[in-house]
Amino acid sequence: MFIRNSRPVTRTRTHIYALIAAVIAFATIRARAQDIFYQPATGYSNVHNVNSTPGMAFFNGVLYVAYQDSATGDLSITTSSNEGSSFSNPVVYSSVAMGSAPALAVFDGVLYVAYKAAGSADLMMTYTSNGSTFATPFVLEGLGNPYMSGVAPALAAFDGQLWIAWVDYYTSTIDYAYTYYPSIPADWPGNGVGGPGPGTGISLPPAMAVWNNTLFLSYQDTTSHKLVVQQWIGNQWSDWYSYPGILMGSGPAMATAFNGLVVGFKSNDKYNWLFNTVGESTSSFSSPAYGYSEILMKAGPGMTADASNIVYVAFQSNDSYHWLFMTKGSY
Repeated sequence: MFIRNSRPVTRTRTHIYALIAAVIAFATIRARAQDIFYQPATGYSNVHNVNSTPGMAFFNGVLYVAYQDSATGDLSITTSSNEGSSFSNPVVYSSVAMGSAPALAVFDGVLYVAYKAAGSADLMMTYTSNGSTFATPFVLEGLGNPYMSGVAPALAAFDGQLWIAWVDYYTSTIDYAYTYYPSIPADWPGNGVGGPGPGTGISLPPAMAVWNNTLFLSYQDTTSHKLVVQQWIGNQWSDWYSYPGILMGSGPAMATAFNGLVVGFKSNDKYNWLFNTVGESTSSFSSPAYGYSEILMKAGPGMTADASNIVYVAFQSNDSYHWLFMTKGSY
């Protein structure tokens, strides 16, 4: 009797121990998912003219970082072929005058750059297929009407289409559009979908990223400074989900990594720390976010990830030198 009865007792204890170990492992993973970036960040003295939040993307295996040049206001691009160990001297494109930070996305073998025009609220786009020669910029419009915003837009490739989201110049809501034919300027994005999207009272740039075949949108609620996240479901945006414990001092940056999404932003105080949170759905981002006391930025960060689940964060130095700084993280 003792032997027969002892077996279920032993199995139960084993299951309990396994459950405890699983809980500890899960808690450890969540903790590591927060503390993911190396600090302090690395500064690049040869890239010393950064005047905006950087746009970032991997294109043909090379990391591209684009930003508004502090001297001219034009598009400036620096690249790294060694995972950020060094960056090339920037190339300034005087034909691309910008009034905001750039947004980058790779779609159908082409690198696209979207931004607010210099001197107007029109949204503009240029693109390159070889990484060095950019097309003449053109105004983004739908049904003959230019898309207009006071801040930078967001770009993402999703479901065989190139998507753009922006803060409407007149309504301060999020508008969006998408297209099947972005390589032909006249067709982008007039055949897409525009009009009122999710969110109201927005004043900082949004961010988009794709995870698990789903397009996610994030932005800062202007009144409360909370992080707000939505996702595209079928043919519409989901209800918004806000995080009272995640307050932002900049627009968000998003990247797909670690079997989910990473969101980064500048702290909502005078210290200008980098903060990040991770999640797998609109309602699952870890709160409060994790702060990095040794990573200080002047404006919001840019973010991207490579195929090895390494996340790269770039930003303008928190001083008068306008250096590019970058940190990266993985686990």
